[in-house]
Amino acid sequence: MSIPFVFANQTGPIPLSELDANFTYVLANAGGGSQGYSIVDYGADPAGVLDSTSAIQNCINAAITAKVPVYIPSGTYKTTSTITINSGNQAFYIFGDGGTSIIAPTSFASPVLTILPGNNWQLEILLMENFNITAASVTTGQWGIYSNSTNGTSGVQMNNVMVNYCDVGFYLQGNQFCTYNTISASNGNVGLYFTQDATQGGGNSSTFDSCYFSYNVVGIMFVGLSTYPMGIDRFINCVTNFNTVAAFYLNRAQNVSIENWAPEGNGSGAATYTYNSYVVTNSIFQATTSSMVAVKNYQNVSNTQKFYVQSTSVVSIDSGSVGTFIPYCDSTSLITFADCPTIFRDGTSQTSGVLGSAPRWFPGGNAFSLFVSPLLIETASLTNDAINATNYAGGTVGPAVEWGYASGGTLATYAYVTDSQMGYVNQFTFAATGSAGQAVMNTASASYTGIGNYVVTSFLVKTSSSSAIYNVGFAQDTVNTNFSLPANTWVRMVLVGQLQVTPRGAYCIFTAVDSSAVGQTLKICKIHSMTSPSVADLSNFVRNGLYNPGQFKTRLYQLSASPTVGTWAVGSLVYNSAPTAGGYVGWVCTTAGTPGTWKTFGAISA
Repeated sequence: MSIPFVFANQTGPIPLSELDANFTYVLANAGGGSQGYSIVDYGADPAGVLDSTSAIQNCINAAITAKVPVYIPSGTYKTTSTITINSGNQAFYIFGDGGTSIIAPTSFASPVLTILPGNNWQLEILLMENFNITAASVTTGQWGIYSNSTNGTSGVQMNNVMVNYCDVGFYLQGNQFCTYNTISASNGNVGLYFTQDATQGGGNSSTFDSCYFSYNVVGIMFVGLSTYPMGIDRFINCVTNFNTVAAFYLNRAQNVSIENWAPEGNGSGAATYTYNSYVVTNSIFQATTSSMVAVKNYQNVSNTQKFYVQSTSVVSIDSGSVGTFIPYCDSTSLITFADCPTIFRDGTSQTSGVLGSAPRWFPGGNAFSLFVSPLLIETASLTNDAINATNYAGGTVGPAVEWGYASGGTLATYAYVTDSQMGYVNQFTFAATGSAGQAVMNTASASYTGIGNYVVTSFLVKTSSSSAIYNVGFAQDTVNTNFSLPANTWVRMVLVGQLQVTPRGAYCIFTAVDSSAVGQTLKICKIHSMTSPSVADLSNFVRNGLYNPGQFKTRLYQLSASPTVGTWAVGSLVYNSAPTAGGYVGWVCTTAGTPGTWKTFGAISA
């Protein structure tokens, strides 16, 4: 049972054997040296002149044997090699007076403080709090705190521990069922490196609360190593500010929750950074080979960086706000957004369009949402309407597809071309920043333009440049977002929204955001659009789609004249969209080329 202690009357160390198994005593509130062995009593120099390595190590070893805590009084303690806490399976406690209790390592390429519980996943209590590790400069291979055990580490607790100017602030390997509160790492290469043991796994069910990883090259690296899943971890109220390459990197993570996250001002440095062979891309966030990662209450202040979602990753963004958000999702991954009222507005809050009493299915509270998904199989539940010619604005704007029609200040040039993967598609080329092209969603009708109506459309997109940033939205200012894509790769996008103001027509608008898109091309093929989708309809869009990228082929082409653009093969057929008595059914390509040689076929009787 717990034993109450009056620390003012305590004259010697409190034996840990007298404490209960859960370490539930009030030592953390005592704030004095009489509760354990002081490193000063073992010869540590608080003035920072003498080497205190041996004194600290001897004090720790004695305290483990005596089963009492270790106290680090205020002062600066010079160390010249690794200090190890090898407490086995017993409880251990080391604490200081806060930021004034400083371990100051010289330049040596090994951990400053290593934890080796070796408890074979048995739950223990290893409590560390209220001290500081600060090096003079960054030394490669010098990690502030290294927690590792090939047999697994469980029950580590850290509170108010700060690391500065180390290669890695906290290198935590094989830790699970651990808690880290108000720990921080700054001015190093990697603030937190959280990973598994390559053989035993681990890295699960740990919590990081109110932690601060800033002014590093990379704030947080979360790396799975073994065949065992690494996840069920939570990052709550964490700040990752001004890390020069990236704020958060995840590799092989599963079921990770990032809540109330503030990643201000990251990504001002190099394009990439490599640590332990893992390449981190300049971004706010990068997930690769990771599934079911949830980002909740994302609070961005000044970034215009990208979220990279790659290599079969699945990421959900929920309730984010403030700042330009650029999703960068490859053709094997899925990213979804919900309840993000301002994140898509380039820093400008959206003040209207809350769904109110409407059903709380996706997008649930936001007027605009965007999927990027390759997880597509052909399904009979939705009807393909991409190959029907559409008359709009007084003339046929698309040869057998519902795309076309340029508009805006500086018009994007557009053409209808054949693509070796897709068939007949529309291609925009952007002449200047702000140039735009409009893509017809469907024939103009009340269902596609009425205020309050939900609209969903699915289309395939391919860009010539991975650095180009475009904007897409329905034909109104309140519903739009920026995006960029992998170069020369077909990616499926699903646009979901609720019309808030009178739009200019039933179409989507694609715009060049900045100079990165000038001169680049964007190919588009719409697959399907509908209004007032049910939950089942929307589920079919997300889970099934209509066609896999690279498999969609338009089999029926309709034009009013033989083709003048595109590359065609011998035997390609184009049907006459305006047949007349005495005319022809269409044209056939007899010589391959761009556009090749075409001859009429199928005489129509007079």
